[in-house]
Amino acid sequence: MSAFLFTSRRKICFVSTSLASQRYKRNRRDYCRQPVKTYDVMDFFFLRDEIFRIDTLNLLQRLSHYTMIDFFIHAAVKTEDRKKSDRYGDSVGLSAYLYTIETDAWQIVCDELGFDANCHRELAAELCLAVQMMDMKDEFIRELAFDEDEANLFLKKSAKTLKQSEIFEIKTLDYLVKFYRESVEYL
Repeated sequence: MSAFLFTSRRKICFVSTSLASQRYKRNRRDYCRQPVKTYDVMDFFFLRDEIFRIDTLNLLQRLSHYTMIDFFIHAAVKTEDRKKSDRYGDSVGLSAYLYTIETDAWQIVCDELGFDANCHRELAAELCLAVQMMDMKDEFIRELAFDEDEANLFLKKSAKTLKQSEIFEIKTLDYLVKFYRESVEYL
């Protein structure tokens, strides 16, 4: 009597469900036998955030050098004493040198990594007038900058003037490039 309760449509559904269930079990069994492959996907958000932080610190360092350049230029113009004016001029050259190597070192590291070193600076330039001014005066600052030998000579002369026994070591481009590489590799 139960055979009469199954219509032909119900019989087809029952058979196809049974076959599908067997096919699923067979596929699942074969799938479980295969070695499992897992892939680790790196989370780049943390890396991008840390590189942005290093870029921001570099920008702040360059802004401080730019501020010192601006200060020394205005002080040199206002003073009437020729000796002080020359000293301010030398301080402008040293600050411009430090600005230049900071900028170049970060650019070298970004080029090695394939990053755009200017992307964050463009964003900051929209928000901060000082960054715009710094970008506009970049060529001018580079013209005022000492080279490494002139910077070392100025520091030796300053140490003699201040009667200090120890001579300061100045940052070099190689030192800063190494510093930024290590900072990025640490991430």
